Amino acid sequence: MSARDIISSLWQKGLELAADGENIRVEPKSRLTDEARSVIRNNKSELLAYLNRTAPTKYKSLDPGLPHAAWRLAYPNGSTRQMYTLPPATRAEVHELWPEATWAEPFAESKDSRRYCTQCRNLTGEGLCLAAKALGASSRYHPLQDLPRHCKAFAALAGEH
Repeated sequence: MSARDIISSLWQKGLELAADGENIRVEPKSRLTDEARSVIRNNKSELLAYLNRTAPTKYKSLDPGLPHAAWRLAYPNGSTRQMYTLPPATRAEVHELWPEATWAEPFAESKDSRRYCTQCRNLTGEGLCLAAKALGASSRYHPLQDLPRHCKAFAALAGEH
């Protein structure tokens, strides 16, 4: 089993591994079984090499135990994605939403003008966008509500800017 497969398998069991110098940090410790501990010990050098090669270090670290809206995820093939949750989610909730990811870290969003559709007056209670036709989409358009975006038809709800 490759280091990537081991990390993915442990992630699916609710464990996250991170390189910490010459050691491997495992969170949450409460889920660490004797079997998982043995697998980590027996594959320590391969796991450390993989973790040191793939874990991003350039991002500001935030407390993953607290809910966050912006998450950076890594996948077994080495790709990364930025995902957003509304309402904000904890790492455990992110794991449930994207179980195929091998790593998740919250990050601070940059200041930009993207908004969620749920912040717009044009979104109906049924999830339809009233401005869709003017934007060239079907009048039955149901936008992804958890995806921040730049929208020319954005209309802030009362009391927001």
